[in-house]
Amino acid sequence: MKKLVFRLLLSCFLVAVGLLRNAEGQSYSYTSSSKRFFTSSEINELLYNAAKDVFEYNKVPENVLKNNFETIQPLLLSEIKPGVIKQFKTIEFYNEQGIQSAVDSKPYHTVKEQYIKYFSREVEQAFLRSQPLRKYLSFNTSDRISFFKSDVTIQTNGKLLVTETITVYNGDGEKGPNATTFADEDATDAGDNNDQIKRGIVRTFPTIYVGDYQLFYNTSFKVLKVERKGDPTEQWQVKKQANGYALYIGKSDYFLPNGFYTYSITYETEHQLKHLQNEDQLAWNITGNGWNFRIDSASCTIHLPKGAKGTDFLCATGLQGSTAQDCNYIITDEEGGMNLSFKTSRPLLPYEGISARFSFTKGVVATPGFIEKVGWLFMGNKPVFILSLLIILLIAFYYITWRRVGKDPSPGNIIPEFTPPANLSPAAVSYVYFQEWNNKMVAATIVDLAVKKAIKIYFQTQCLYYKRRKHFFSIICLLQFQR
Repeated sequence: MKKLVFRLLLSCFLVAVGLLRNAEGQSYSYTSSSKRFFTSSEINELLYNAAKDVFEYNKVPENVLKNNFETIQPLLLSEIKPGVIKQFKTIEFYNEQGIQSAVDSKPYHTVKEQYIKYFSREVEQAFLRSQPLRKYLSFNTSDRISFFKSDVTIQTNGKLLVTETITVYNGDGEKGPNATTFADEDATDAGDNNDQIKRGIVRTFPTIYVGDYQLFYNTSFKVLKVERKGDPTEQWQVKKQANGYALYIGKSDYFLPNGFYTYSITYETEHQLKHLQNEDQLAWNITGNGWNFRIDSASCTIHLPKGAKGTDFLCATGLQGSTAQDCNYIITDEEGGMNLSFKTSRPLLPYEGISARFSFTKGVVATPGFIEKVGWLFMGNKPVFILSLLIILLIAFYYITWRRVGKDPSPGNIIPEFTPPANLSPAAVSYVYFQEWNNKMVAATIVDLAVKKAIKIYFQTQCLYYKRRKHFFSIICLLQFQR
C-alpha cells in the first residue's frame, strides 16, 4: 500500500515538473535578465508584429500570415532562439545598469527598445535563411482566385442548382523583393504577373456545345442571386457572348482596393444531363476555362437526388480537352442521397480548370419527351433548320414554276433568215463555193425543186425488230418541162 502511494506521489511530481518545464518553455525566457522585460503574451505579440513587418515589406497580405501563423510560430521560435540569446547577452553585457534599473525608468525602456530591435532583426533574418519559412514569402501579388468552391444539386426535374463561392485576391501584379518560388513546394506564387481585377470579376458560362452528328446543343444559364461578402448592394449584369454568357460583377464607378474578396453566385442551368439507355450521365465543368489568372484551390460537392447511386467517377484538370487527373474525389452516402466531392491536388494555371464526369441511376431524374428533345435540337441549330427549310421551299418553287410555265415550246418550222443569190440554183452556189461536184448538190437540187413545187417527195420508214430502220423516198414530177 505504501509503495502504491509512493508511486502515485512520484507520478504526480513528474507530471508537475513536466508542466513547469512546458510553462517555462512557453515563457520564451531567452536569458534570465530578459524575464523582467517581457511576458509570454508580449513575446507572442512581438513575434507576430515582427513577422507582419517582414510580410508587409515583401508585399504579402497579412491574411496569409494569420492563416498560417500556427505553423509559422514554432518554426520561427526554433530558428531565432540561438541568435536572440546571443544578441540579448550582448545587450546585457553593455547595459548592466539599465538591466538593474527600475521598471518604467528611462534606462529600463532604453534596454527594452534594444531587445525589441534585435529580436525583430533576428525574425527578419530567419525568414531569409530558412527555406521552410522563406516559402511563405513566395507570394505573387498578381490577381488570382484563392479558393473556388462549388455546390451543385441535381434536381428531379433535370435542372442543376449551383452555388459558387469564389474568393479572389486583388493585387498589384508585383512581387516583393525577397519573394522566390519553390516548384516542389505548395507555393503561393500566382504564375505570370497580371492585374486584371479592377471593379470585380467576370464569370463566363458557355452554353453552346457540339454533340452527336456534329450538331449543336444548348444549355441554359439563369442567374438567381449574386453577392459580395461585406457589400449586399453589389451590382451585376449578364451579357450575351458568342458561345454563351458572361456575368459581370462589380460597380462601374468603384475600383476595388488590394485585398481578398469573396463572391457568391447562385444560378440554375438545364439540359446538362445526358440521358443514355440504361443510365443518366453528367459531365460538369466545375470552374470553367475562362479565368485568365491562377486558381490556388478548387473543390465541388455534387448532391445526387434521393435514391440515385453514382458510378464511373472521373475528374480531369488542365486546359480544355486535357486528360490530366491532378484531382481526387470522395463519395459519401447520406440519408438525403449520395454526395460526390471533387478537389484539385495542385493549383490551376490561367485558363485551366477542373471538370467531373459520372453516371447515376436512371429514372430518378425525369427524362425529357420527344417534343422537348426536338425543341432543344431546333433551338441549338436554328440556322441549319432554317437554311434546310429555305432550300426545300426554293426547290419546290422552282419545280412548280417549271411545271407551269417552264417547259420549252415545240420548235415548229424553221425559216431561214437569208436569201440565196439570184438566178443561181443551190447546186450552182455549192459548186462556186467548194469548186467541185458532190452528191449533196443533187439532194439540194431535189429539195429546191420540191420547194418550187415542181416535184413532190414522199417519205416512208420501215422499222423491224433487231434491224436498222429503212427509209424510202419517192418523187413525183408535177410539172412538165419543155425540152
